Amino acid sequence: MSKNNAWMPLYIGDYMRDTSHLDATEHGAYLMLIMHYWNTGPVKDDDRALANITRAGIQWPEISSTIRAFFTSEGGFLRHKRIDAERAKASDLSDKRRAAGQARQSSNRSASAEHVLSNSLASAGANAEQLQTQSHSQSQSHIHSHSVS
Repeated sequence: MSKNNAWMPLYIGDYMRDTSHLDATEHGAYLMLIMHYWNTGPVKDDDRALANITRAGIQWPEISSTIRAFFTSEGGFLRHKRIDAERAKASDLSDKRRAAGQARQSSNRSASAEHVLSNSLASAGANAEQLQTQSHSQSQSHIHSHSVS
C-alpha cells in the first residue's frame, strides 16, 4: 500500500445498508477501525488494542461482538474482505500510475537528450561549415593578393 493513504473509498449506500443496525458508538468504533485498517492492513485481534483503535475504551466489551461481526479472525488478526479488495485495487492503481509517470519521465529525458544531441550535431556542422568558408575565403584572399603583385 502506498505511503499516502489520505483517502479511502467509502461507498455510502453499502455502508448504510450494512450498518443500519449500529448505534452511534458502534458506528464511530467501526469507522475508526476500518480507517485504521485502511492505513495499516489487518489488525491484531487483541481487545486492548481494539479498544484503543476504536476509541471505545471501557465500552469495547459491550460492542466488541457487534464490531467483530464485520471481520474474520485469521492467525491472530482481524481481516476485512472489502477493505482488503479496495486496498489491493488502490495499490494496483498506484503502481500503474507510478510506472506511467516513470515511463513519461524517461521518455522526456530521451527526447531531451535527442534534442541536445541534434542541436550539438547541427551546431558542429554549422561550425565546420563556417570554418570551411573562412578557410576558403582566406585562401582566396591569399591567392588574390599574390596574383596582384
